[in-house]
Amino acid sequence: DRLIQTAKCDGSLILVGSNATANGIAEEGLEGYDNICVSRALKVADMELLQRVEEAALGVQAGDVLSGIIVACSLLVDDTELVGTGKKRKCIVFATDASTPLRELDILGDLVKTIKENDIHLTIYGLGFAEDEGSKIGETEKIIRELVSCVGGELRVIAREGGLARERKENPLMKSVRASFSVFKGMFEVTPELSMKVVSCPGISAAKPPIA
Repeated sequence: DRLIQTAKCDGSLILVGSNATANGIAEEGLEGYDNICVSRALKVADMELLQRVEEAALGVQAGDVLSGIIVACSLLVDDTELVGTGKKRKCIVFATDASTPLRELDILGDLVKTIKENDIHLTIYGLGFAEDEGSKIGETEKIIRELVSCVGGELRVIAREGGLARERKENPLMKSVRASFSVFKGMFEVTPELSMKVVSCPGISAAKPPIA
């Protein structure tokens, strides 16, 4: 399994609310970054990354959203040298239901500054967020909305019914396929912020379940 690209696209996967703590900031002894796990280091996006995203378990522990975004920023800023040279478009795509209170509010100002100075585009997928900004919302959702607004990011609301689990089930990144003699050329999109141009790849199609 492989993807053929005209330009390299790098990606990482960070889990907030994980049972494990595995990130460089926590390893330095700083508090407030527990239950944040870098499940996959920043490296070339490939089929392994798609599979990790597809199989990622929803968090069951309390994890700080702002701290998780800080960890993502640190990867984009500090590890850029590890994934090649040249101009890069840095993006963070974060999904949350804003159910956990934020503990590290004092880092909000520094977070906004880091995102702006490093030209990072932030997209938040809000599970169960209010469609109408005038609706009554919780404190965590309010702060997340303010963060997105301050950095010129994008907020996408996902209906609570079924949530991310339903979205992943109905639109999985990985699908059963069978060989085809056709050749695929065009844009392969994981999210609106993570896509790649495919020069040439053996054509595939979704396998149909057998008829009883």
